Amino acid sequence: VIQFLNLLKSCRCGDHPLVQIFELNVINICLLKGDAGSCQDYTLMWFYDSKRGVCSRFWYGGCGGNKNRFMTQKECEKLCLFLPHTDNKNRNLVESRISCADFVQVWFFDKHIGACSPFWYGGCGGNANRFNTEHECFRTCVAHSKRYLVSELIQTCQQIVPQVSDLIVSSPFCSLCLCPDACFLSQDQGSCQNYSMMWFFDTEQNECARFWYGGCGGNENRFKTQEECENLCLTKSR
Repeated sequence: VIQFLNLLKSCRCGDHPLVQIFELNVINICLLKGDAGSCQDYTLMWFYDSKRGVCSRFWYGGCGGNKNRFMTQKECEKLCLFLPHTDNKNRNLVESRISCADFVQVWFFDKHIGACSPFWYGGCGGNANRFNTEHECFRTCVAHSKRYLVSELIQTCQQIVPQVSDLIVSSPFCSLCLCPDACFLSQDQGSCQNYSMMWFFDTEQNECARFWYGGCGGNENRFKTQEECENLCLTKSR
């Protein structure tokens, strides 16, 4: 499946210049058919069967073929399992609203807006489109770019604004140049030595902590006060 998208999108990461990317040649590798290749040195591998919505084994000949090919079932499922099925009965996963009464707030991937949204889950039934945190949903579903091979324009985007963490492609529409979430960036003291005490969000400890910032460079995971850090990041980590 190859799509030629005539798009003109833009984004800004902090104070960095506007980036414009258009005319992407997009190939969704999870929708490619299983391809044994042109050689006969067969080994057992895995591919994603988009019609059935599962990863299946096949014999790969050792050369040629396409990128819908994985060494293990786990590798295949990690990349492609949450891709909506292409048959009419299971075209898209919807949020898991089931009629139980033990309600908790969880997250689901909303394909219509290409983002994760909260909903109230009743505690039983439902489907796989359900995550305990927004971050878990984001890492699983929004980071679709790993499923795609795209043109050299991706590299252009990354070269102009290195702080762009990803190029999100959500077929049949594109949202380009994803600025990284400040709360999930690693601590960075920057490249200067004019040190002052600042705050950053520590994802391992799930709390805001102090660090010495050098005065220039670094990244967006940097706050003047503990309150500012917690207001932005603690709600996202839950």
